[in-house]
Amino acid sequence: MAVTAQDVKALREATGAGMMDCKRALQENDGDFDRAVSWLREKGMASAAKRADRAAAEGVVMAKVLDDARTAGMLELNCETDFVARGDEFQTLAEGLLDQVIAQAPDFVSSEKAPAGASGKFLVDLPYIHDASKTVADVVTALSGKTGEKMEIRRFVRFEIPADAKGMLFSYVHMGGKIGVLAEIHVDNDAALKDPAFDALGRDLCLQICSASPRWVSSDQVAQSAIDEEMRIYKAQAAETGKPENICEKIAQGKLRKWYEEVCLVQQTFVKDNEKTIAQLLEETGKALGAKISVARFARFERGEGIEKAQADLADDVAKAIADAEGK
Repeated sequence: MAVTAQDVKALREATGAGMMDCKRALQENDGDFDRAVSWLREKGMASAAKRADRAAAEGVVMAKVLDDARTAGMLELNCETDFVARGDEFQTLAEGLLDQVIAQAPDFVSSEKAPAGASGKFLVDLPYIHDASKTVADVVTALSGKTGEKMEIRRFVRFEIPADAKGMLFSYVHMGGKIGVLAEIHVDNDAALKDPAFDALGRDLCLQICSASPRWVSSDQVAQSAIDEEMRIYKAQAAETGKPENICEKIAQGKLRKWYEEVCLVQQTFVKDNEKTIAQLLEETGKALGAKISVARFARFERGEGIEKAQADLADDVAKAIADAEGK
């Protein structure tokens, strides 16, 4: 039986489940509406939809570098409470999803999280790497239903060093999954690549990225639009002093240089030695190893950043739970 858009819309309105889940439910049940509703409930999708407006700001950030140090991945999986996040099943799921990202290199988490018009492999649609009878979406939804919490694969990144480049990938996870870092460091000779000092440098750079939260490797990577906006703000601030325009321009340029020192990795002060910048650290280590060292790219995830976490009142929550239990 053909499934129409109106059928999908009606099922979505009745259950609150996702559009693609509703379409699949109808297809799996020959268009039978009631059976499709039951199917969604059995899969935990209908109940999961009721949690859609709740904040999933807890969870875990995981990072992993393969043994060859040339392929790595990092993923953030969110839930609602730290209690669930620390559970074995949640941690195992996050590990499995990270393995999948590294092994299969999906392009986006889902069509909803992809840029408009983008195509490629969506992680949630892939057969789960540890149980091909289920999709990734099925596995996440099933655990969400079991725990009663909203769960979401928020983001991931996958690094692979190009075949023609010499370098290593490094990772660091802080506070049991609160912050994760991946860094790709290049070097121009094999001897330096195998030196323990190069390994130590990579780990120091991950610590730097975790602690100082840079946004770009260097100032030449900063988008012109971001520079223009900063300069607009600095010039407006300087103009309020009443000083001549040429002086205001110099003040703004000085503030822009200071901003670069905050947001660009190589221009930051080294957190383990405030007498040197990261650029100087790279140069010093390179001279010691007889090599040229550069940071190709990095990624930093902080669990729940940017998610507004609802500030629930415990007394209200208890009262609501009692009322629900009594059918009020």
